Amino acid sequence: MTEDGKRRGFWRKLWDRLTGRTHQPPPPPPPPTVVSMEVIEHREAGEPLLIPSRGEGFNFSVRYHVVWSLSQGTQEDLLKRIEWHEKNLRHDVLERIWPIGREFYPHDPYSAELKMNDRLGDGWCYETADRVKVRCEVKVRVNSDVRIGDKQVSYYEQLVAMDCDHMLKLRHMENIRCELKGWQEVVEEFGSAITVVHAARLVDPEVAVVFANLSEERKRSAADLVNVLHAATRDHLQVGLYEFANAYDLAVRSFMQQQGLSTGTLADAFEANAQNSTQD
Repeated sequence: MTEDGKRRGFWRKLWDRLTGRTHQPPPPPPPPTVVSMEVIEHREAGEPLLIPSRGEGFNFSVRYHVVWSLSQGTQEDLLKRIEWHEKNLRHDVLERIWPIGREFYPHDPYSAELKMNDRLGDGWCYETADRVKVRCEVKVRVNSDVRIGDKQVSYYEQLVAMDCDHMLKLRHMENIRCELKGWQEVVEEFGSAITVVHAARLVDPEVAVVFANLSEERKRSAADLVNVLHAATRDHLQVGLYEFANAYDLAVRSFMQQQGLSTGTLADAFEANAQNSTQD
């Protein structure tokens, strides 16, 4: 402390003594406030509850999970109160879900579980003599009778096999659709010209066979159509309908040029018709 600080401290003390003032120490800080918090305990039931199903030939096996909570208190206090109420809890759960089991067939535990949990709702409270309430929330899990499970094994094996086979067929169909669309685009783009057939042999033997077959089929179809048109030309020539015969001849030649086939002429048709008439 500096000399000036010491002097101010001395004169302050002297002035306080003369005026009757005394220096009071600051009050101690208040104790920290203790905030009570909710305590929670999770418990799993030991033995399952056996609830009769519809027809009472089989039982549902029901296990329940409990969440105990105390709004104010300690964990030790909560555990003590749980011991007091656990037996009552098992009885109350049984009373609530017992009638529900008879509403469902023994092979439908899922529906029974939904209905039981809906009946149990958000839980309830137990109150002791000291007016302290302990809350519990219960959720159940329902399983079929073991005998039902044994009988259902073969059925579910068949169901799994059917589903897998169905999915496999759908996947196969989708693959075929994709491949066919792709090959259709390839065929439409390149056609069936002889150069395409030879080029395909350099790419893939199977593709070359397909293009060769396509080329042959188109040639056969074209030849069949040409024969039909030639026959129509001859028939019209025989009855003297030369204009129609000439139109058919032009159509035949145009089509044969498009298909790369050798073309005939109307004179050939006349000659063939004359030969046929001579023979007659």
